[in-house]
Amino acid sequence: MEMNAYAAALLTVLAAFAVYLVFAQLAHMKKLKQRDQAEAGSDDQPTVGKEPGSS
Repeated sequence: MEMNAYAAALLTVLAAFAVYLVFAQLAHMKKLKQRDQAEAGSDDQPTVGKEPGSS
């Protein structure tokens, strides 16, 4: 099976986007984990300037 240049370029773009999504998801999960750890450490302190239910 022979791949033309258009199909190869499209596949390259899609692969690059997939890699970007993986790293973006990892960074987002890391940020959420840090936020959860910070909130867990400050449960006994009142939250100033934070509306209830806002996340």
